[in-house]
Amino acid sequence: MMTRIFTGIIAASIWFTMLLKGTYHLFWAVMTIIGVICAYEYFSMVLKGSNKKFILLATLSCILPLIFIYQPDLHHFNAGVVLGALSLFMILLYHYKLLANPFDLCLRFLFGLMYCGFLTGHIILILALNQGAYWLFTLTVITTFSDSGAYFVGKSIGKHKLCPHISPGKTIEGFVGGLVCASIGGILVTKILLPDIQPIHIGLWAVVLSAIGVIGDLSESIIKRATNTKDSGHILPGHGGMLDRIDSLLFCGPIFYYILYFNLL
Repeated sequence: MMTRIFTGIIAASIWFTMLLKGTYHLFWAVMTIIGVICAYEYFSMVLKGSNKKFILLATLSCILPLIFIYQPDLHHFNAGVVLGALSLFMILLYHYKLLANPFDLCLRFLFGLMYCGFLTGHIILILALNQGAYWLFTLTVITTFSDSGAYFVGKSIGKHKLCPHISPGKTIEGFVGGLVCASIGGILVTKILLPDIQPIHIGLWAVVLSAIGVIGDLSESIIKRATNTKDSGHILPGHGGMLDRIDSLLFCGPIFYYILYFNLL
């Protein structure tokens, strides 16, 4: 437990310092490395047996969207996604006659591209928006409050299972607690950093983001159950892998980016 807390404090300190004191390109570099780790963890889980030889190539293909947004721009990002998909198809075509189930491998490849390249890229793009560092800080607080609220409320009063076949530990009571805490966290942080934002607006969107974060968490749980994996990796002592730590943030990133992009707050 102490290892988990210690790792969390160090990771949070680095993350918030990088957001508030760092530059876009520093953040881009760190997030690209995180994207590499996530992609490697994902493919290490889903590629078994003879398909293990594709882990490195698939990982490199999936981070092309992240590499392409060294200069933050949606057109560059989209180009990276397209080229990532093309490179994955080229791997499949080259090795096609040796593959037992090419279509299954194709789906695993493309999901990895979307999961570790597309979703992660939107987190980077948020920083490039006006007051992007504050918005990312806000998103981090919302997801953290949501996870913490769900955990403590679920442990205290949780009785009714939310998705017992996917994640037996999650409860409906914990889910509701996470929604409430996410809303409180979003309102508090914007009161300090972004006082022009209406509390009711960020409070409602925080509820939406909290629910989406649960979808992200459950999605990774499906992958781990399907591949008989306990943790996605071991890079974070007490927390497991990088995907285990940021699965909620990955799904929330694109939604929050487009909330901001279309001025919905």
